[in-house]
Amino acid sequence: MNFQLRNISKIRKCLNRDCAISVVTALVTSHLDYANSLLAGTPDSDLHRLQVAQHNAARIICGARNREHITPYMKDLHWLPVKSRMSFKILCNTYNSLYSDSHPVYLKEFHTFYSNQRSNLRSADDRTRLLIPKFNKRVGQFSYPRNSAKLWNNLPVTIRQSNSYYIFKRKLKTHLFGQCYD
Repeated sequence: MNFQLRNISKIRKCLNRDCAISVVTALVTSHLDYANSLLAGTPDSDLHRLQVAQHNAARIICGARNREHITPYMKDLHWLPVKSRMSFKILCNTYNSLYSDSHPVYLKEFHTFYSNQRSNLRSADDRTRLLIPKFNKRVGQFSYPRNSAKLWNNLPVTIRQSNSYYIFKRKLKTHLFGQCYD
């Protein structure tokens, strides 16, 4: 990834902003997104290298110096940080596994809706919550079913009850963007 960033920075003067964004998205951002949902639950210190690569890509596109604060450039590009990108991907897969018929069956089996036996509780009105699986081993705490259910339950109800996948993605990105940059 750093090899591609170095090469892009050498030809950056020849590219306009839109072309630079396209090249960086094709060569760098795709590597950041590849199988990143497997890294859910990884400590921030281990994700730091990926975040640095994303910051360097933003610096190349925007022409920022190394000492400048990167947050305004990330906001301008409308890029989510690496950890939020992972959450976005996991939540999109969760939405598809719950509401799409074309999603693989094995992913649907990971998710079960939580049903409360007591109807007089406030949580009984929310039928979109997922049951968080219990694991005995520490490794199970970082598994996909557990992480996806926890992330899903932390979303506002208005996002979880979206009518279509495209509306869900738009609301989710807005929600995550607000959490990161506001």
